[in-house]
Amino acid sequence: MFNTGNPWKDRFLASGAHFALSVAMALLAAALVFGLWYPYPYREISGGRELFFIIVAVDVVMGPLLTFAVFNRKKPLKELKRDLGVIVLLQLAALGYGLWTVFSRAACSFSLRVRPFQGGPCCGNRHRAFA
Repeated sequence: MFNTGNPWKDRFLASGAHFALSVAMALLAAALVFGLWYPYPYREISGGRELFFIIVAVDVVMGPLLTFAVFNRKKPLKELKRDLGVIVLLQLAALGYGLWTVFSRAACSFSLRVRPFQGGPCCGNRHRAFA
């Protein structure tokens, strides 16, 4: 697949392919977060945009850098597949945890109270809204 004869070029190609797939996954996650959980005014009010961008930045950088570090054509194919599979699992676990964090932070309602626009949690009675 990435066998140009130059090990550094192979690493850059594999890392670039992983980066492209990571960006595609981040775009799908952005559609979910900003289309469903944090539509227009809520992403500015509740701070969901900043949290999401931190999570995606870490996730999009982590996978390709690890791929660049472990990709080596001289490794047996079974070992290379295992290494890349572990990287993908780590990256998906980090993205899943990050998306769960963003979801659990999403507010279902906003009300004008003593302080302007306090958000109430989405998760029912697990959190105290206005303690």
